[in-house]
Amino acid sequence: ESTVLEGDIRTISSSEFSRHLNGDELYCIAGGPPCQPFSKAGKQKSLNCTKNGDLFFEFVRLVKELKPKWFIFENVKGITFTKTDVIYQKCNSCSTTRIAPFELRQNFESLKSEFKCSDCGGGNTEWVVQNEAGGSLKIVFHEFEKLGYKCSHKVLNAADYGAPQIRERLLIVGSREEKDLKWPAPTHQKPNKVNGQR
Repeated sequence: ESTVLEGDIRTISSSEFSRHLNGDELYCIAGGPPCQPFSKAGKQKSLNCTKNGDLFFEFVRLVKELKPKWFIFENVKGITFTKTDVIYQKCNSCSTTRIAPFELRQNFESLKSEFKCSDCGGGNTEWVVQNEAGGSLKIVFHEFEKLGYKCSHKVLNAADYGAPQIRERLLIVGSREEKDLKWPAPTHQKPNKVNGQR
């Protein structure tokens, strides 16, 4: 009974999903963008990769427009340590420093004189760029928290839950009702070592 929408997510509007809800409230959106920008096997360009690194923002767009109670965002664990430029807006009037919205990453320098402080409304602001390990995770968290979701994250290994392979993945879970998530306890464990062998 599933409905499949095939295509580039950048060209699919949220209304395409809404019309299949039949007026019901959306409980959860689950998925993840291509992981190559964060993967050890990839070039680790992270969110600076314009081809796939910005696809997470399409996920954010759907969460923003469809307003599910929960979302589950999955990716490789590299997002927790890959170095990324994090752009901050520093206000010299009220002394606040905040992560700049993701959509400004490509042209933040040209917007310097136009972009006012979100706290005091002052125009005496400057951009500060810091290359940070785990910066991508910080940016992703910021985008979801701006939408009013309480987020938590954890790296889980599929082998700990019965899958026949070692596969570590990052999961970010967010609740619009600001509920706490109780992560599942592992159901499997490594075999005991006997005489140095497994």
